[in-house]
Order: sequence, then structure tokens, then C-alpha cells
Amino acid sequence: MVPIGERRAHPIPPEQGKAADWTKLLRNGFPLLLTIGVIDSATRKGFLTFLPFLLQSKGAGLSEIGLALTMVFAGGAAGKLGAAFSGRAIRSPGRAENRST
Repeated sequence: MVPIGERRAHPIPPEQGKAADWTKLLRNGFPLLLTIGVIDSATRKGFLTFLPFLLQSKGAGLSEIGLALTMVFAGGAAGKLGAAFSGRAIRSPGRAENRST
């Protein structure tokens, strides 16, 4: 048992099996985050490039295409705003002293 206020020098070693793979992934998550970022960026650029052509082939006019792109951009901004509020709400307690109110 560890007294309150003391920290262990090393984390408890994981059991053999799939847990070891997940702990390695969680310890060094940069490759995973990089992969997610690359996939997200490529998907977004492809979507924004081909959406106007797809809508035009479906018979949409210039104003409908402009409205669709506006809605995509507004949705992205709203998503980032929601993520910012969520991130602030679930911020770790150790960083509470850095929060400016």
C-alpha cells in the first residue's frame, strides 16, 4: 500500500497478453494521433474538393453549392467550439491553477 502523497517510481507492470499492447500504445500515443490527423486531413480535403462537383452533377445550382459549403464550414466551427468547451470541462484537476477565469 502506498501512503497518500507518495508516488510509485514505476507503474505496475501489465499482465501478459493484449493489455501489454494497449499500454505501449497509450504510453507513446504520438504515432496514433499522427495517423488520425493525417486521415482526418486527407478526408476533409477530399470532401471539400469534390463536394461542389458532386452537387453540380446532381443538378444543384451555384447558390445551393455555396450554401452547402457554408454549412460544412459552420458545422466545423461549431464542432471545434463544442470540443473546446468539452476539453475545458474535463480538464485534469492538476491544471486547474493554470485556468484563467
